[in-house]
Amino acid sequence: KEHDHPIGGFGWGDALVLIATFTQSFLVLVIVFGIFHRSDLSFDAVVKFFAVGFTICVPVGFMLEAIIMNGLFMMYYVTFYVLHWIGSDDFDDWYEDYYAYIHIAGELVNAFFIAALVEELCKYYGFRFLEHPDLIFITGLDRSAAQTRDTGGLDSYKYDSQLVSNFSQDSGGGDCESETDSRGRKRKSKRRRSILREEEDEDEPDLRSLQQQAAAITTGMICVAVGLACAENFLYVFFLGGAGGDEGSVGQEMAVLIFRSIFPVHALSAAMQSINMVRKFIEERHGVEGNIGVGRIIFPAILLHGTFDAILLVVNGYIESAWERYEYENGGVDDDEVEAPYNVLAVNLIAPFGIVGVMAISFGWYTYQNKLQMLRLAKYDILKDRMRSGIDGFNAPNLV
Repeated sequence: KEHDHPIGGFGWGDALVLIATFTQSFLVLVIVFGIFHRSDLSFDAVVKFFAVGFTICVPVGFMLEAIIMNGLFMMYYVTFYVLHWIGSDDFDDWYEDYYAYIHIAGELVNAFFIAALVEELCKYYGFRFLEHPDLIFITGLDRSAAQTRDTGGLDSYKYDSQLVSNFSQDSGGGDCESETDSRGRKRKSKRRRSILREEEDEDEPDLRSLQQQAAAITTGMICVAVGLACAENFLYVFFLGGAGGDEGSVGQEMAVLIFRSIFPVHALSAAMQSINMVRKFIEERHGVEGNIGVGRIIFPAILLHGTFDAILLVVNGYIESAWERYEYENGGVDDDEVEAPYNVLAVNLIAPFGIVGVMAISFGWYTYQNKLQMLRLAKYDILKDRMRSGIDGFNAPNLV
């Protein structure tokens, strides 16, 4: 029985593919959260960050990509017809000679500017969109009473991310007073110690270490990315891949899902974003370079995401342009067994090795940066524990 609408043929095979689509995403969350970071972030936060990526980031991203793409196409056609009107046949000959290069340049713009930039921005702002108690230190709502007074009171809460990241950083200075004893040693004044005790009494300290807080940021950003990837897979598998319900379409759906699941680009790019997120909201409190903006946070992820997409799009663009040139020169293609008008071996080597190489380099960069960052945070944790010990009334004796 034939159906007028492709979804009307949704069968048991399509149902299995649908289950596999969500199972793949949940499996990534089980590995990232359930095995490695279960004590760093709550399950409630994981569900909410996943929902943000699934329900908010994807529709916003698709709308933005459609608007930008249509705007660029409009500029392209206007430029083309203006140059055609000016150059006439000379421009047409030039355009025909360099059509393949123009096509590839368009695919690069699509990969980096449209797909990578828009989707990485959606993931970043989707993560910042949700204010969860587990990540309260990002919002600035964990300020102490002294910090609230210094910034003008409760009515002047700063929403700017740079100011928020400076709240905790500024708490270490300001009212710090010191006394010098008879032997020339500096000691914290009683006023300073009383302020620190007052702040600790008013604000319940986060029991997690700085390393755990950093892991919570990484896990939350990965959850947003997995939610976005899950919704993307659903759209590509069932709407762009076709869900006719027959055996052939089910195999095509499964092939699309497997290919998109083998390379977790969204999850890895979110982890790469988290490196500079941790620098901005945790390491800046301890004197690390400041003024880390959105561009610096998402730039490594754009390089990964854009390069990954560029390899696929450029290869497809090269194949399409080769066939179009062949059809133009030969008046069409009537023989199904005609030899491909491009180097098949080179294409089959460049695409898989390029993709695997980009993923391997990106994963190596993240692993190296994360290791260095955790070592720095471990040192900060040790210093913080020593400061707390001094505040509680225990001072290690100085050796003379």
